[in-house]
Amino acid sequence: MVKMANLGLFEGSPVTTAKVKVTSAGDGLSKAMVVEPVAYKKGDRVVIVLDCVVRRVEFEDGDMNGDVCRVHVFKAGQAIVIDRQLVAEMLAEQAERIRQAEDFAKGNLTLEGTVPTLPDTPTDAPASIAKARAAKKASRRPVKKS
Repeated sequence: MVKMANLGLFEGSPVTTAKVKVTSAGDGLSKAMVVEPVAYKKGDRVVIVLDCVVRRVEFEDGDMNGDVCRVHVFKAGQAIVIDRQLVAEMLAEQAERIRQAEDFAKGNLTLEGTVPTLPDTPTDAPASIAKARAAKKASRRPVKKS
């Protein structure tokens, strides 16, 4: 796990990593499948958007240095499968940021010889999701015939 932040202290130990556990994820998606059933095949790739509520926060031992990991437990509510193209750019950017963070944790520098800049706060995910939803709705609108 890559140490990326100073998330305060827990029982005197620094909290330097965070992760997520999602519960009930299948429930919301199963309800969505009733409305819009699809027959997926083994190997299909799908992108799923989950609307979640943070139900609790837990802490677990992180590493040998005594650092602690903050675990956010999300309860999934509504879920929808979306077209990968709607978020392809965001997924590619996130994959690159993860690669840079992992390289940095290993002591590697980027090709430009600088360390990656990690954000102090998460990206504006709600705005990105709203943009993706608007694009999806626009693609579903029927074309009026004259």
